[in-house]
Amino acid sequence: MAKKHYKNPEEVMEGFLKAIISLSKETKQMVCEASRGPEDIPPVLLWITEQHEMKTEPLIITEEIIAPVAVQLALARVFGEHGKPRIASLVVEAYAREGGDGLDLYRGQMEQDFLAGKMEGITECLTAFLFDLDGNARTVCIPYKYDDKGMPKFDEVDVEREHVGGAIADVIQRFVHFACY
Repeated sequence: MAKKHYKNPEEVMEGFLKAIISLSKETKQMVCEASRGPEDIPPVLLWITEQHEMKTEPLIITEEIIAPVAVQLALARVFGEHGKPRIASLVVEAYAREGGDGLDLYRGQMEQDFLAGKMEGITECLTAFLFDLDGNARTVCIPYKYDDKGMPKFDEVDVEREHVGGAIADVIQRFVHFACY
């Protein structure tokens, strides 16, 4: 009888990371093609159960339900329905700025400045927060620009293995702490 090979959590994270990057790019491309021009993809939580099933939970973000609250609600809903994840990812559209640490920004300022052309070095990106309950985490930034036809052209992917700050990252860290203890 052949012995089953179980990947360690780090190998699982790396494989999931590659899949999320590919899936995010393909989804963005398909949404823009269907819209015949620039279009944001809806934020989504991808949840791999202990039984290796993938569950998806779209997030609803409004003026009343801001992103961190929507993430908290989605995590609670999926956790309640499917239990602890083997691994999970949250994929959202965002704005990023090279060397943006220490900026004192209010909610929505980067988007406003980007649209007004005020801040140098701001780019649109797909951002994915990947995590498991063993404490492994990655944050992926997939920057893009639109071509003349309104289709996304992706730049080099940036993967962070260190703690990344921000309201959404904080919500995910609190969830991991809650789910583990």
